[in-house]
Amino acid sequence: MQHEMHAEDTSTDDKVQNSEELAFNDKEIEAIFQNYIDVKAALVKSDTGAAQEAANKLSESLNENREAIEYADKIAGSSDIEEQRKAFSKLTEPLESLLDGTISTGVIYKDYCPMAFNEGAYWLSTDQEIKNPFYGDKMLTCGSVKSEIK
Repeated sequence: MQHEMHAEDTSTDDKVQNSEELAFNDKEIEAIFQNYIDVKAALVKSDTGAAQEAANKLSESLNENREAIEYADKIAGSSDIEEQRKAFSKLTEPLESLLDGTISTGVIYKDYCPMAFNEGAYWLSTDQEIKNPFYGDKMLTCGSVKSEIK
């Protein structure tokens, strides 16, 4: 999958790949996951416009997963970074269920921040290095890898 990167994007997490070259056996799921990673990367950078754009693409790629579409649409429809981050925290669970059995090689990391929204929240990543989408540069490395999806 080709992914256009901007000059300021240096994170390996901005594209679906890691040391074990992540690959899916379903191209639709691969596109959905790439769009999710693009939303996450925008939230890490606190870029509401990029999050809206990526969430629009994600919503369009989700087909009939109503719960995931609802949260992607909330991100796309808001210019408030906190609202976007709350919706993103709810998006991870329905997205994770789509990934079940679709990874042919590589690993997706399920990360957790215990401080997010005073209750903790999960997100998915292609990189073991923590880049927290709920706090951006305020607490970029807050969190830990809780599990791996293979």
